[in-house]
Amino acid sequence: MEPEKLKSELSSVCVILFTPFDDKDEIDEDGYRRNISYLIERSKGHTEKLIFVAGGSLGEFYALTEDELKKIIKIAVDEVGSKAIVIAGTAHSGTKPCLKMSQYAEDVGADGVLIVLPYYHIPSWEGMYQHYKTIADGLDIGVIVYNNPDTTKAYINPELMPRIVDLPNVIGIKENSTNLATIREMMKLDHEGKARVIGGKGEFLYAACIPFGMSGFVSSYANFYPEFSLDLLKAGKIGDVKTAWRLVEQKFMPLQDFVDEVTKKRKSISSAPQLTSLYAYLAVRKAVMPLIGLSGSGKTRLPIIPITEEEKEKLKHVIETMGLSPIASTNRH
Repeated sequence: MEPEKLKSELSSVCVILFTPFDDKDEIDEDGYRRNISYLIERSKGHTEKLIFVAGGSLGEFYALTEDELKKIIKIAVDEVGSKAIVIAGTAHSGTKPCLKMSQYAEDVGADGVLIVLPYYHIPSWEGMYQHYKTIADGLDIGVIVYNNPDTTKAYINPELMPRIVDLPNVIGIKENSTNLATIREMMKLDHEGKARVIGGKGEFLYAACIPFGMSGFVSSYANFYPEFSLDLLKAGKIGDVKTAWRLVEQKFMPLQDFVDEVTKKRKSISSAPQLTSLYAYLAVRKAVMPLIGLSGSGKTRLPIIPITEEEKEKLKHVIETMGLSPIASTNRH
């Protein structure tokens, strides 16, 4: 897909596909395909669109081998076909391997790539710029900058970002700041037509950013509740804040409250907790999948631990309050 075409399509819900693992901790390839097919069917007829992201943070790309990451990107491209857009998460701690994986994604048919800043060693501003320049120069498809200080401990601020989005093929920003003033500054790039800005923190923050005219958002909820995410985007596009917050309160907050409960039981060993967040929410959200009949065991890969059996029992009641019910058995096989 031409980069400018991809940019025009980013006013969507970008579902970060969970990578399903079986009881032997291997990728459940058939289950991955079934989950994608399920989402394609459930989104048919909706006025808003799903974009499929393979290899994102909540797809646990960091816990996959190189061959496994290639596998889930290729499966997503093949399964989605021409029905929707596929973006590949191709991030790496180094520029050269990131470019190599991005070129692989382009070669197998991904429409674009999503790339977080290099992690481990924190680059200077010039290092950040050269990272994205090297990758953009080596591709013909669109590049989306994933601006996530939670995982990289680095941040592309509103002073540097215009230089990066001026690079050819850089067409979008997945913005993970929770600072509304900063988000508003980033949104100027969207309003000027330089890059689409999509919310990187999911449904709750998107609802807060509706007055800014945010184009779309990423979602893990859409793996199991696509109708909610698409309805929220629809409300946001017409500026219906009241409906958006009603949806968030009814269909998002029950699970988020449970995530908070689970998180409190787990201890962080970080010496700088203000720089980190526990990823218990990944374990909780992923555990929803088998409970409603979608593929995968609900397991996460180490170092993220899954929720307990006792917590799963509580989770069953939580998802009922959200209006989620088991899917028809024909969708599970």
